[in-house]
Amino acid sequence: MLECMATLCVLAVVIVGMLTMTCVITIEEAGAALARVLGFFTLVLCAVCLVKKLFATVATVLGSLAFEILVLALIIVAVLLLGMVSFKFRSVVQRGSERSEEENYE
Repeated sequence: MLECMATLCVLAVVIVGMLTMTCVITIEEAGAALARVLGFFTLVLCAVCLVKKLFATVATVLGSLAFEILVLALIIVAVLLLGMVSFKFRSVVQRGSERSEEENYE
């Protein structure tokens, strides 16, 4: 991995050198671009470290609460299933009562 990073850095230096020799960019522009790139990578590194720490904390909390979360999820699923069954039962009973009313009228 270290050899790959070193190769990429050498390639970047060669490309910047060629661009400066052909007067496509000035040395000041190259320095400004390098400063922006280093700032960007520093921010990304800080963000990755913070997110990694946050995910580790969340994973620890969720690991300790895994049983409680599982029980809560099962209760929610059971309530939803019960609601669906009662809705179906109510619609079946309502259709049955409509049919019996129609038979009474005839």
